Amino acid sequence: MIRLANDTDHAGVEALLALMHRKINDELFTQLLHDETRAILVDDQSGELSGMVLCNIVYKLDRKECRLDRLIVREEFRGQGIGTKLLRAAEEWAWKHDVKRIEFTSSAKRPEAHHLYTKNGYENRDTKVFAKTNGEIEAV
Repeated sequence: MIRLANDTDHAGVEALLALMHRKINDELFTQLLHDETRAILVDDQSGELSGMVLCNIVYKLDRKECRLDRLIVREEFRGQGIGTKLLRAAEEWAWKHDVKRIEFTSSAKRPEAHHLYTKNGYENRDTKVFAKTNGEIEAV
C-alpha cells in the first residue's frame, strides 16, 4: 500500500536509502515529514517498507515543478509493479499541488529504472546534470 511516510518510518526509510549508499538524520527526516512542499511516499508491505520516493516542489520564475528523488524499490520486491505505483502516487501528489512538470535525474547505470520511466510516459531529455557539493556530502 502506498502512503505518506510518518514518524515511525525513519528506520525503514534509512534502510531503503542505504541501498543507494545514502543516509538521513532524524532532524532532516522530521523536517521532510512536516514540510508541505515535500512528501516521502512509501510502499508498506504489512509493516515492512519495500520502496519509497521523495517529492519536492521546486518554484521556478514562471511555474512550479516537482522534482522526484530516490525512487527506490528493494530488490526482492522488484517486478511487482511497486515502482509504477510509487511513480503514479508521486504524480498524483504533484498534480494536486498544481505543478506543471515532474522531472528527475537517473544514473546511466540504471537501465531497468529507465525502462520503468519511459513505460510510464517520461521522456529522456538530452541534457547534462551539473552539480557541486559543499564538501559535506559525497559527490555522486
